[in-house]
Amino acid sequence: MPRLAYGVGTRLVTSHGDPALGGVYKLAAIEIDGDWRPALKRSDSPGKVPIAGRKQLWRVYDDGGTARADVIGMSGEDPPPGRELSVQPIFGDGGSRFLSASEVGEIEPLHEVVFTGGVRLAPAADLDTLRRRRSADVERLSPETRELVSPAVYDVVLTDRLKRLQTNLMNDLGGEQPS
Repeated sequence: MPRLAYGVGTRLVTSHGDPALGGVYKLAAIEIDGDWRPALKRSDSPGKVPIAGRKQLWRVYDDGGTARADVIGMSGEDPPPGRELSVQPIFGDGGSRFLSASEVGEIEPLHEVVFTGGVRLAPAADLDTLRRRRSADVERLSPETRELVSPAVYDVVLTDRLKRLQTNLMNDLGGEQPS
């Protein structure tokens, strides 16, 4: 099975003593003959390993309308079903908790197609609309998550299918997937 592995570090692409661009671009998939294949950069630091493949995202709200977790899945995958949802951070101590089906009130898709074939599909929202939307999103976080000092962790989790893909790619590259 062909695989794509790559690695470019800051010291390779810039002069070590000079400042580097403060942004990061991580290749997650590559199109080959119309087929998207997942790509992965291996790293000893779990936070530097990109989540491979084309993805989509959902926000899970509890029955009171409070955002409880974001779920990352593979493109074309269905949102998590309305059943108990295992909430385990992507990187962490391996601990997990569960949201029961009765606690899951709404699952909102967050991926929105804005451009297709280089053409914008709808006019851009004005700045006031974007501010109102962002304020409403923040208001839907729990007060504990919005704390400035020692905030509660807001979970971002992978679907089982995406976790398996990530684990298999890491194993193929001879690395260990962080727990």
